[in-house]
Amino acid sequence: MHAIDFFEAEARAGGSQRRWPNEELCRFMGRHFFGKGPARILELGCGPGANLRMLADEGFEAFGIDGAATYIE
Repeated sequence: MHAIDFFEAEARAGGSQRRWPNEELCRFMGRHFFGKGPARILELGCGPGANLRMLADEGFEAFGIDGAATYIE
């Protein structure tokens, strides 16, 4: 099975992706980037986009790609 097929099957089955942003990412971004001006963020393997939503809410230009089309939809 190819990796993309694996992640697509995971996504269709409900996957292990979070509905809420990663807590450690929130802490890291808060310490190093919040309040320091605009930035563009690219998340590879973004899943359903929980981290991207948090980043966009904080004013970042947030972009993501994922191998599973189900997550991107």
